[in-house]
Amino acid sequence: MRIRLGLLAQLVPWCLGAQAPARVIVQVRDTARAPVPGAEVVVVHGLSDVRAVGTTDDRGRVMLPLSDPSTHAEFGLIVRKIGFIRADRLFRGNRDSIAFDIVLQPVVRALETVVVTAEQDLRRKSYHIDADDIEKSSALLLDATDILAKIKPDMICGRNCSPMASTQVKSTYRKCPTLAFAPPRLRCPEDDKPPSIETNVWVNGRRIRLMPPDAMAVARQHGVLVGLSPGSMTVLSEIKPEHIAEMTYVDDTDNSVGLIGSNGGLFVVLKPNVVYEPGHDSFVVEAPPETPKPVAPAAYRLRILGIFDGDTGEPIEGAFVTDVTTGTRARTTVTGTVSLAFLPEGGTPLRITKAGYDDLTIGVEITPEKVAPITLVMEKQRPARPPR
Repeated sequence: MRIRLGLLAQLVPWCLGAQAPARVIVQVRDTARAPVPGAEVVVVHGLSDVRAVGTTDDRGRVMLPLSDPSTHAEFGLIVRKIGFIRADRLFRGNRDSIAFDIVLQPVVRALETVVVTAEQDLRRKSYHIDADDIEKSSALLLDATDILAKIKPDMICGRNCSPMASTQVKSTYRKCPTLAFAPPRLRCPEDDKPPSIETNVWVNGRRIRLMPPDAMAVARQHGVLVGLSPGSMTVLSEIKPEHIAEMTYVDDTDNSVGLIGSNGGLFVVLKPNVVYEPGHDSFVVEAPPETPKPVAPAAYRLRILGIFDGDTGEPIEGAFVTDVTTGTRARTTVTGTVSLAFLPEGGTPLRITKAGYDDLTIGVEITPEKVAPITLVMEKQRPARPPR
């Protein structure tokens, strides 16, 4: 009876279509491809819906279960470690395991002869926001316009302007002076100019110069957002806040970028594998698997062997240096030398051959303690004596 109950317990989830939670496997390395232990790894949905948290082990690895990984949902992978720049990857849900190889860039702490003034610091605080600041906000953020309206209003047109200026009631005498003494029943002509399609938004270094305004986006222009052009409002309404790595505003007096249209520009940098095309919402693309960069061999693995002629002392080019145990071989260069990087760690018997010279057989060690170059002398073959 117990066996039947146990079998039934196994069959019920199968009949109901239950599946094991997906796994997110993360390998974290530094730029030298060494594992990074103790890195915090977080999987989020949206901006603040944390789905899994873990810490890398001594091998720089962590495996996180991801329940309910809808294939249509977007998730964010965040990797943090003190001394390194935060890394972000975005991906779509998967019922199977998904693996990431994350390379953390170290924080460069250079001592520069730069004096940071209060004005520079205030400008930085007013004109810049990054992914960490966006996530810390308790405001409801639906798109990039909410970041400006609720967190960084100074980034709309600068700290020295008033985004609300266009909403202030203007004097009739100034708006339509030709009707100043007309009867009260006459009204000033309404502004029938088409909305501006110019923007001041740059996305990943690309200037979005013209953008036809979207009626839904323009209808949401209330409060400080009226300081944006309809074109800029449309672009920013298409960028999701969880897709943004950082945003920076360059005011009209800042010439640091030095590009046409950069003064008064709002620069948006998206997270890796996020794409934005005007007229469409920003979206995540499947990033190609990262190809591990080749690791430079340790210095002792590059031990040098040099072969020279016993009579003249000249280097011998084209001599074969063969690993007797595996048959792997290399050939000496014009300098008579060859790198022994193809040999395994430890001791290896070598045979050195060259037409017209006597063969040599020696044992070579490849260890951290044995790094000195090896010099060998080959003797030319003597002609055989004719039999008497």
